[in-house]
Amino acid sequence: MKYLKSFKESIAGVDTNLERIERCKDLNEQEFLDLLRQNCKNFSFSNDLLWRGKNKVSKSDLQLFQPSPRNARPVAFPKFFNDIADDPNFPVKRKNSLIGGTNLDTLKFLVDSDMFLVIPYDNSEIVFCPIVDLWALSNDRPGGSELVGRKQISKDNFIMVNYTPDFKVPLEDLSKLDKANLRGGVEFFTSSPCLLVHESKVDWLRNSLD
Repeated sequence: MKYLKSFKESIAGVDTNLERIERCKDLNEQEFLDLLRQNCKNFSFSNDLLWRGKNKVSKSDLQLFQPSPRNARPVAFPKFFNDIADDPNFPVKRKNSLIGGTNLDTLKFLVDSDMFLVIPYDNSEIVFCPIVDLWALSNDRPGGSELVGRKQISKDNFIMVNYTPDFKVPLEDLSKLDKANLRGGVEFFTSSPCLLVHESKVDWLRNSLD
């Protein structure tokens, strides 16, 4: 069955209690390359690549994601993420995060928006879900039980890693988690700064790094 749930923030619904914050800053080519060289030394096209589907609200193909609260009501396990928001053992804050996926073709299938390559800052903490969309882990979406299988959602349902040289998505570890389904890639989220490159600009970046 065709799975149509979208990664777009609008799916979650706008939260009018939150001030609208533009979380991405437009960059020119030189600004982008300067930030890349200063903060993203671990990036390489030989790494596993990360992607984000988002509406392109500006003319810039190069952006800096700056973590801040999303102006949206969460639909995936909101109580759980609220409960661990200040947990030092889980430093990635979902509400402040950029959310994306590991498979570009899957994102294009699910999301009617522009595609951006995501380049996390060096050693950023990234959380991976064992499925293409965190929402799909829930037993009773969009119910409120927050169960995964027969258990309450917990930190054990995710894998957190750092963005290191030769970065690879932790697929082996993810495959061992409840309700794991790695076909079509998996979802990730990070509340660290990231550079974003529009799909149409990826070849320019590749040539700039050669």
